[in-house]
Amino acid sequence: MFRKMLLLSLVLMLSATAHGQVTHAQGDILPEGEWRAYPLEESLEYAYKMVKPLYDQPFVPLLITVRPKSIAFKVNDISVAAQDLSATLEVTLQLAEDGYRSEQVKMGDTEFSGRSTFSLVPISPTRALLTESHVAFEGTRSRRWLLTFAERDGDPREALKRCEGAPPSRLVIGKRAVVLGEQPSNVRAQPSLRAMVLFQAPPYISPEDSARTAVLEVLEGPVCSDSFAWWRVRLDNREGWAAEGDLEGYYLEFFEPEGTQALDSDPVTEQLRPTPTPTPSR
Repeated sequence: MFRKMLLLSLVLMLSATAHGQVTHAQGDILPEGEWRAYPLEESLEYAYKMVKPLYDQPFVPLLITVRPKSIAFKVNDISVAAQDLSATLEVTLQLAEDGYRSEQVKMGDTEFSGRSTFSLVPISPTRALLTESHVAFEGTRSRRWLLTFAERDGDPREALKRCEGAPPSRLVIGKRAVVLGEQPSNVRAQPSLRAMVLFQAPPYISPEDSARTAVLEVLEGPVCSDSFAWWRVRLDNREGWAAEGDLEGYYLEFFEPEGTQALDSDPVTEQLRPTPTPTPSR
């Protein structure tokens, strides 16, 4: 009996030590050096909300210093609306359970300069997703960048599916989506503006309002037509094709039912993960 208890205690101690090493290693997953910051998207919200894809912009060199439990970097910033108000932010991110988080970072010296909060989540040993949430008197803004290290061959954003004249697709087959805004979305018989409208999918309200809440199943797509990316969706027992959005904003949005969308479930993040090199078969 004593030997069994001793063995159990030893196993628990080893498990705790291993967990501590894994937790500490999370802070070392990002190597120190010059990372490339690829702009992904910017979301502005005043009286209305506008999502602006930034996939056509070139990468921005960003020097990140990695320490065991923190990350430090500088980034040039500008206010949401006040174009003459700019500053260089010195950001320090502290290690957290699911990545790195910052305290509020003040921009500028005036009371109207606003504040930004940054988060950085590793998605591989050489890639990470940097998100800024900025709050100012004239509105709010969120921006995202894909960070890469030691990757020089091509732009990783090319992995995102895109139709000419349409924003980059953010939906994923087998996942769910909801209608953004206040207007219903037309669901057509074919992926074309000339096709018959089969039904309208109502905008997403809230999980509590089940009578008016519509969650779509994404079955197929995207198909490029009429400067739109079309997806075949199902609502209850009805199916048809719905446009994802235009260059002014998205009509459909990726939906995570558990509330806050986990970054590892973000379709953009999933598409930007490095593709492993296949092992040759013998």
